[in-house]
Amino acid sequence: MTLIAFAQFGGFDPDRRVNSSLDNRTRFEPLKLELGSQKQGTSTLILSAPGDLQRTLLETIATLNERVEGKILLLNGTMSSRSISENLEEKGVSTKNLHFLDLVPGLDGAKPAQTDSSRTVLTDRSILTEVLISIRQRLGSTNTQVLVLDSLGTLPIYHEMGSVIKFVHVLVSRLTAKGVTSVILSPKEEGDNMTEKIAPFFNTIVELAGPSLSERVNESYGRWKNG
Repeated sequence: MTLIAFAQFGGFDPDRRVNSSLDNRTRFEPLKLELGSQKQGTSTLILSAPGDLQRTLLETIATLNERVEGKILLLNGTMSSRSISENLEEKGVSTKNLHFLDLVPGLDGAKPAQTDSSRTVLTDRSILTEVLISIRQRLGSTNTQVLVLDSLGTLPIYHEMGSVIKFVHVLVSRLTAKGVTSVILSPKEEGDNMTEKIAPFFNTIVELAGPSLSERVNESYGRWKNG
């Protein structure tokens, strides 16, 4: 597992590089340490193996929940808000400070534009401007301290890479200006050009090793056994 940091709009900082073991019991420790010491208003990009994004998201939310007193705004695109809440509550993690902005309407049957105290469902995920407007409205009405985006892997399905890169730049810049911390998840894949282009926008990049073969086998067996 590797932790790599960049000065915002700058270059690689070799003093912030950390190597640790691929042991499944400890591979999320650098993530927890980084999020635990993250300064308000800074930005972090988390790179995770595609098959590990959901666990990475849950570990991220659980860690932030321990240290953040204000609201956490979660833009969820790979898991439904219901599934996230159920998984966190099973682990004893409170979700009272979470507000969901559903990037993919219909993940759990929710209707577009459905809004309540803990969630907002976008009317049209294909318009990134609407996403930014919804974020601005939410920031203006609540004491939001952290925004989490799960994940950049869903956005290129609906948008060209150039539009996604501009969106990330605008989003991170606005959040930083408002003193809101940003944590953005992205799948780590071979030949990923987008990560190279957005890396300078972030203060820190955390790159997580994927699950070991034994863990993947156990997870697959568990799904088969329960299915």
